[in-house]
Amino acid sequence: MESNSNLWIRINFYIWGKALKYQRLRGIFFLVLFLDTQMHQNKAHCKLRLNLT
Repeated sequence: MESNSNLWIRINFYIWGKALKYQRLRGIFFLVLFLDTQMHQNKAHCKLRLNLT
């Protein structure tokens, strides 16, 4: 049982190692995407503000 859980932990670490690499790349991608959308929203807000005043 002990060796079985040890193997499971090793597999989990391997999967997490892979996932973290992808997660980092996805994180960068989503951060860029998020900043881009934020900028667009800010532009829209500025336009709305200009229209309101």
